[in-house]
Amino acid sequence: MNNPQNCDKTTEAATLAVKSGNKGLKRAEDGRTDEALVCLDQALSLAQKHNLQDIECDALGNLGLVHVDLGDPRAGIAFLEKALALVHKLDDKQRLQLLLGNLGNTHLLIADLDKATEYYREALALARDLADTTAECGYLNNLGTVFLSQNMFEPAIDCFERQLHISRRIDREISLKTSDTNTESMALKNLVKTYTKQAIQLGNMSLAASDSGAENDALKFAKEAVQAALKTDDKSLLASQLILNAFAWRDLGNKQDALATCEKALELFDLAGNEELKQNALRLQKELQQKD
Repeated sequence: MNNPQNCDKTTEAATLAVKSGNKGLKRAEDGRTDEALVCLDQALSLAQKHNLQDIECDALGNLGLVHVDLGDPRAGIAFLEKALALVHKLDDKQRLQLLLGNLGNTHLLIADLDKATEYYREALALARDLADTTAECGYLNNLGTVFLSQNMFEPAIDCFERQLHISRRIDREISLKTSDTNTESMALKNLVKTYTKQAIQLGNMSLAASDSGAENDALKFAKEAVQAALKTDDKSLLASQLILNAFAWRDLGNKQDALATCEKALELFDLAGNEELKQNALRLQKELQQKD
């Protein structure tokens, strides 16, 4: 049989611990990080003394985030990992999802991309289980960004396309209540950013292949660069990749296709108003129009 006096003390301790934790969060938001650490330490001590595991987990997680804000992500990770070990005992999926996401973010800060990817994947799976579409979009965005930073275009595009699909559903729901629908816009920007970077990299690969005398590879990469550029609606980018195609056709001895491609690029440079790149294309056009 529980002692009512002990129950009262535990309830009082829980109330004090929650107040200290909330006070710590407010101090952190105000930039008073030293005071935030004191308050969160108080919350942690009370929670541990009275076996208040949910409050202990929150205090550990928040201490981790404050240390990250102070510029010490490794100390932050140590606290977050302690919270992660504890949250598994609680069987609290919502807390677990948040901790996994924060661990992903913190490992990204220290450029540990493998660990960041691992934590984001786990957080994404939990967000789906919880039907938390907003969190799912966020983790898809984070995963896509990690892949993009490593020039892993296909998985990045997959993440951003899934983010776009979900965000459109979210925005349809939001639009019934408000006109502020930015989720889809962010997803579309991510896709454009990815295709732009992919087009530029493929263009550089085409140039490298050309320099090494691998003309067929140069044409292959240039064609792929055009396909990526077509998805960005960036006329200058597309025209630049078309010029690479024209050079590749020229190097393969196909002046007819080289000239036709060059003229398409010139039309796009005119539409984009890019005079500097247009001059380069004009020089190539003049070269191609000369008789052998």
